[in-house]
Amino acid sequence: MKNIQSKYPLFLVIFSSIVLLVSWLGNNYIPLEFKYENFTYLLSYYFAFTYIILGILFKSAVKSPQKFVNTFMIITTCKLLINGMIAVIFAFTNRPEAKGFLVFFLAYYLLYTGFEVLAITAYKSK
Repeated sequence: MKNIQSKYPLFLVIFSSIVLLVSWLGNNYIPLEFKYENFTYLLSYYFAFTYIILGILFKSAVKSPQKFVNTFMIITTCKLLINGMIAVIFAFTNRPEAKGFLVFFLAYYLLYTGFEVLAITAYKSK
């Protein structure tokens, strides 16, 4: 278990580097209405958020399975609510950039949530 826990920051950096490259390439080829030039800020946000979440989940998994399940459910709910609020607030305050922001925001949400699930599954299967 310690092996995955100690290597997940490296996996997160590699994963984020790949997402950054794909985002940069994609942002150059998508239609103008969906472009979002500040996607690196979103990527930084999701990198930090995922790093913190996985750290908390790995620590709770060591304590007990019950504690892990409770922590996982609370974090997942909070993450969904926080990200939903961010998306809605940004969409209403920055209408011109809203489409591009929401495309990147949703894509990163799905990618980083998938990464979290894979990291947790690898951790729990060891």
